[in-house]
Amino acid sequence: MADKRATPLIHAAWPRVPLIAALLLLCGLASLVIARPGYSPDEEITAVLSRAIGARGAPVLPSGILYHRGVPYLYLAWLA
Repeated sequence: MADKRATPLIHAAWPRVPLIAALLLLCGLASLVIARPGYSPDEEITAVLSRAIGARGAPVLPSGILYHRGVPYLYLAWLA
């Protein structure tokens, strides 16, 4: 026969199980990214586009495409 005292504890802890599982999954995925050496592609794109802003006045990729994501941040990076 099962212990009747353990049943309320299991029912009380059950809503937390999906949250704990999600946190463990996110920690596992984050550990894959943290171990990667070098800059992330975002930093390289920011460097290229801040130079383009200095040369052309607009965040234009070397392919000629206007990069419209994070424009205020790109201009602040150019000022820095």
